[in-house]
Amino acid sequence: MSLKTRLLFILLACSIFPMIFVGTLGYFNARKALENTRIEALKSIAYHKAQKIEHFFSEQKKHIKIAQQRPNIKKYASMLAGYAGGFDSPDYETIRDELDGVLKMYPPVYDYANVMLANSQGRIVYVLNRHAALEDMDHFLPELWQGAFKEGKKKVYLSDVFRSRRQVDQFSVYITAPVHNL
Repeated sequence: MSLKTRLLFILLACSIFPMIFVGTLGYFNARKALENTRIEALKSIAYHKAQKIEHFFSEQKKHIKIAQQRPNIKKYASMLAGYAGGFDSPDYETIRDELDGVLKMYPPVYDYANVMLANSQGRIVYVLNRHAALEDMDHFLPELWQGAFKEGKKKVYLSDVFRSRRQVDQFSVYITAPVHNL
């Protein structure tokens, strides 16, 4: 190899290797900066989504607290709490029809799947959407709901999120609250 070729290789090596090093360093710094920017943007989105969810559930609690104060709900819930008759009797049907009239606005307005009332022992005594949960009538609450029912005896309570019992790929939250007698 001639001296000219050696000098050319040395000159190229001295100029190419620093350019590769600087280019690689620049690439990794830019990549890290872009990742950090994206991560911060995702954190911001997650924070705002969490705020919206928190606000949504706060509003749901307020709506439930308002419903707890409605005289007709209190009246008929107290009648059902001690009801010992059959669920096919005319007395029960009268109470059920009155509650239907009072509660039927909740599912479409607040996007509730159903409204149920249980007595203090946890026995379901009323179901608004009877097509979806008729088999639950006159039975005790499923074990899945027992924790929410227990907490809901004290205050408005939101259960954990869980898979729906009836619909695949749908998630639910139970909102439970006491309805005290007049």
